[in-house]
Amino acid sequence: MTRTADQIADALHTMTAVSKEVDIVDPYFDLRPAKGNYLATLVSLLARLAGAPGQTKAIRIHFRDHDTRPSAEILARDGSAQVTGLLPPGYRIEFYAWSEKLGGEDFHDRYVLTELGGIMIGAGLSADGPEESAAFTLLNFEHAQGLRSRFSDGSTVYARVDSAVRIHDDGSTELF
Repeated sequence: MTRTADQIADALHTMTAVSKEVDIVDPYFDLRPAKGNYLATLVSLLARLAGAPGQTKAIRIHFRDHDTRPSAEILARDGSAQVTGLLPPGYRIEFYAWSEKLGGEDFHDRYVLTELGGIMIGAGLSADGPEESAAFTLLNFEHAQGLRSRFSDGSTVYARVDSAVRIHDDGSTELF
């Protein structure tokens, strides 16, 4: 499929619509426009998910930490401004920075993982345009849950860096 925001969101919609927990894993995810067009994909997916009233949903975005990443405080400020009004009632979005542990797994692959299963995305979630494509691979339940555990407290594969940022549907933020 082509790497447009709408095509990527369409491919992810069915699994994410029926899930209460969505883990978006892309080491390069960045809300800054100069770093790829990840925001357009997120906006397109949230627009599709907004059609199911009365749901609560946690969307967690996991990315690799590096020396040019903004601090958690700046991410809370700027991220809130970018997603305010886009989160349906009952939704929250969380941002987590991770680093590889010495001798651990390479943080390169991209996924959308839920409590129901997952999808591996070959080229990532950035909407780089219709001239590029990405392959999507459906993951079975056990594989998806094993991958999700890499991005949770107590992970033996990756180390969480700094505070995580939570943005609520009303635009309020918290660091945790």
